[in-house]
Amino acid sequence: MTAPASSGRGTIRGRLTLGFTVLIALLLVAGVLARRTMTQMSVAIDATLKEVQEEARQSAELSGDVTQTIEAANSYVGTRDTMALAAFRAYGWRAHEVQRAMNARLGRASERNVRKDEEAGLIAEIDSRFSDLEVRYALAHRLIDVGRVGESARQEALARGAISELLADIEKLGALKAAKVASVSAGLTADADRRSMMLVVLIGVAVVIGSIGVVVTVRSISRPLDLLVRHARSLSEGDLTVRTDAQLPAEFQILAAAM
Repeated sequence: MTAPASSGRGTIRGRLTLGFTVLIALLLVAGVLARRTMTQMSVAIDATLKEVQEEARQSAELSGDVTQTIEAANSYVGTRDTMALAAFRAYGWRAHEVQRAMNARLGRASERNVRKDEEAGLIAEIDSRFSDLEVRYALAHRLIDVGRVGESARQEALARGAISELLADIEKLGALKAAKVASVSAGLTADADRRSMMLVVLIGVAVVIGSIGVVVTVRSISRPLDLLVRHARSLSEGDLTVRTDAQLPAEFQILAAAM
């Protein structure tokens, strides 16, 4: 019985090592890509939430500063308290600061932001109405300081008439922010679903490729082993002419030659 001393198919150990190496490599690649996907999703969610929180904070500050400005203005008209006048000026300045910060944020914002132009126009309208209100209250304060109570009352009435429109615009801004939050939430949910599906597909591909590698490795060992088993059975049955000339892994070639 003759058999080649070596085989081009390598050794059993080599095949097992190669199969398990490929499987481990696929699992590592899947793990790295999964980690990267989750990290990118976490970064995106964190950045979006920070932006939403900043917008909510600015909206709350604007509403509070405008309300405090109106209260301080009315208080000075009724009491001529200098602290009320100082509060009127301070809260008015803070309200304008918040509006400038909102405009700056919109200038830096990407085109993904919902209804960006509408928000910018609404902020500009609020700024215009608030500035007009400040001017009327400031004029009412000056007039009452010089004793022109009647004219001061007329200016105060005009200012009070503009309050409802100003507050309505602020309410619209709040509704716009709420719509933006809902849109951002839906976008984050869709992005999370998309990334999750990608992760599932990636793991599925790794499992399929790994399974194929395992099947190929097992077959490359089981088939030569079946040949040797048939060879051994033939010898046990007294057939001494049996030969195994097929290409086998190196260990099986040595065993076949010894038989």
